[in-house]
Amino acid sequence: MPMIRVITIDDERRSREVLSELLSLISGVKIISEAGNVEEAVKEIREKKPDLIFLDIEMPKKSGFDLLRDIKNDNHIPAIIFVTAYDSYAIEAFKYSAFDYLLKPINREDLQNSLNRFREFRNKKNISDKLGELFRFMEEPKKLVFDLRTGLLIIEPEELVYCEADGNYTHLHLKTGRVEMVSFNIGYVEKLLQAYDFFRLNRSVLINKEHILKLDLRSKACEVSYNGKYLKFKISPAKLTELKALFI
Repeated sequence: MPMIRVITIDDERRSREVLSELLSLISGVKIISEAGNVEEAVKEIREKKPDLIFLDIEMPKKSGFDLLRDIKNDNHIPAIIFVTAYDSYAIEAFKYSAFDYLLKPINREDLQNSLNRFREFRNKKNISDKLGELFRFMEEPKKLVFDLRTGLLIIEPEELVYCEADGNYTHLHLKTGRVEMVSFNIGYVEKLLQAYDFFRLNRSVLINKEHILKLDLRSKACEVSYNGKYLKFKISPAKLTELKALFI
């Protein structure tokens, strides 16, 4: 059985250490390098040409998807197993494009199964083709789908103005004035919306940046406008600075 040459890519050192420890327990795998950011990872991939990379998605400055855009035209593109803490939009994209993925925290059984699938299917589909499918999926306009008690709510992202926490439930405020309630807490809803242009103002409110009209630095408030209505939300100085930077 040929040795699988691996590079692990994650901005969190402890996450890389845990993955390395798990990989060391599996025969036929050799870690040839690791990287903590996209620039370092691209250099290592091009120099060492691994068979497989374990790629974290959420990294500062540049994400795992940015790394793939950087190498997609290279002569050598390794196989990819994505590593993510979020079971949401990204997972749908991986499934669509036939990429494998692992959810954090990684356990040995899931890791072993992923490596078994890699060995079985490593030559079945060209990596470049799979990357093309992945990017096409992610660049297509997507509707938001929420589970309701009575069925599904299917809307365009711009139709959702803001989300408001209510214990273990979340109220979705739509541009039309309708309010729908979903049986997920706002933290979970935030993860569902991570691929879209939303911002967490505070513990209770998540807003669509498309509807922001004004940031009031004096009163520490964010003003939202939709369908002729105007709402103000209080926001901490730190969050206000973070939000302001997104518009400059």
